[in-house]
Amino acid sequence: MRQPDWKDDSFQSTLSKLGRLLLGFCWILVAPTGCVGTSCSLGAKRCDGKQPMHCAEPGDLPLPPEWREAGAPCAVACHETSDGNALCVDAGDPVRDCVTDGAACWQNARTLCVDGYPTATADCSGSCVVVAGCGSICADAEPEPRCADVTAFCDGDTLTACQCGHAKERTTCGTARCQKVQAASFCSIEPTRDARCAPQALYSSFCDGNSLDVCEFGFLTSRQNCAPMTCSQQTTVSASCGS
Repeated sequence: MRQPDWKDDSFQSTLSKLGRLLLGFCWILVAPTGCVGTSCSLGAKRCDGKQPMHCAEPGDLPLPPEWREAGAPCAVACHETSDGNALCVDAGDPVRDCVTDGAACWQNARTLCVDGYPTATADCSGSCVVVAGCGSICADAEPEPRCADVTAFCDGDTLTACQCGHAKERTTCGTARCQKVQAASFCSIEPTRDARCAPQALYSSFCDGNSLDVCEFGFLTSRQNCAPMTCSQQTTVSASCGS
């Protein structure tokens, strides 16, 4: 009689399935007291080191719920929250800037605090500030009066983008290329209007060969090579890249 190869993968897989099946029968017969290894409640979550885990049904066999990996391991640490969740956090211990749950700034970065831990942290190239009604944003710490009720403004040849009353980003447009038309401010490619643009339209576009050219209030603001697609004029004021 041929002896089983205990190291054979298919044999090991068969043993594993048989063991899971016997455990499933045990779970069915003695539930809710349960069998050894069935302490997992469906939907529960926990951390296994840096690995978030969740309790899920194992598949098509009549088996009890089991712990399974929930996504990739955390880069820094996994934290079990007070409300029963398990999530990746960006610090091994609670941080001083996370006094309350919600949006905050931590190490000059935007973050969301949970149980005193920073999560979903995004670095700011400049400074981070918490603004009422907006949460944490990457912007100048002090409010910018010229940002009141506008999304951007021109300061000479520099376009300043605004968010929640703070200056967020500055772009050098080039000589005489920062344009202010009505309530809009933007950079243009040329200092004067392009005759091919619709002069009064907020946005318009046209094909220049296979280039899709986009305009704002008659000023050319961007060019896009449509290749490998083809630029197609849809209407007198609208074009697009298509097949």
